[in-house]
Amino acid sequence: MKKLCLLSFVIVVCAIQPAFSQFNFGVKAVAESKNASSFNGGLMAGIGAEFNIPLTGIGAGVDVLFANRRLDNKYDNAFDKNYNFITIPVNFKYKIGLPRLIKLVFSIGPYVSIPLTNNLKDDILTDDACNIFGANASFGVGFLKHYQIDAGYRFDVIQNDAMDKWFNKQNGYYISFFYIF
Repeated sequence: MKKLCLLSFVIVVCAIQPAFSQFNFGVKAVAESKNASSFNGGLMAGIGAEFNIPLTGIGAGVDVLFANRRLDNKYDNAFDKNYNFITIPVNFKYKIGLPRLIKLVFSIGPYVSIPLTNNLKDDILTDDACNIFGANASFGVGFLKHYQIDAGYRFDVIQNDAMDKWFNKQNGYYISFFYIF
């Protein structure tokens, strides 16, 4: 009876293991730039998770990143300064390549940036939420199962009226590094 119970336990663990191996967690760092020739954007760092459907190359990922972004004032640069945000991108991914060695990664998805303090609201004299909604698309390379480097473009889609009045859209390029545990 003990052998049967032990055998059943081993079979269950072996059956469940492939499902858990499709979840990946890691840390991510991102450098942003508003144009391709110079670094004048912001920095982001945080944690990320992704789920991949076995044998298809299709997956999804979500990150929670602390972002320090410079917002460009349309007028007199009176408050052309950095603001702190929590940025949450949700990406849909497609990976092709050799397992565990090298993969090409294509991803696209929306994101939201939520200000951490009321400094932004105070600077533009509004009571409205100053969340920034946008989308991004990237192309990258994953290698040795634990590393992924992406280059992409992000563009803001929706800001509130007060932010549209004072700030330019924060479109730009980014490079990210994702270390997967």
